[in-house]
Amino acid sequence: MQAIDQAPEDAQQRAVYLCNAAACYLKKEMWQLAVEQCTKALTINNSYVKVCFGGCAAAACMSKEVA
Repeated sequence: MQAIDQAPEDAQQRAVYLCNAAACYLKKEMWQLAVEQCTKALTINNSYVKVCFGGCAAAACMSKEVA
């Protein structure tokens, strides 16, 4: 998370770091944290398809746990 904190708020690299963090949270089945990281990344780059996929996957897993 240190790299995310050091990257400028609007830097494209920050979106990549956030996406990588989200992928880690997905692997750990920490759905809410994954969604949060994806949402932050999308505020920087709303056309980042990889982030959209990760966020959707986490949201789908969250909805399965509730059902």
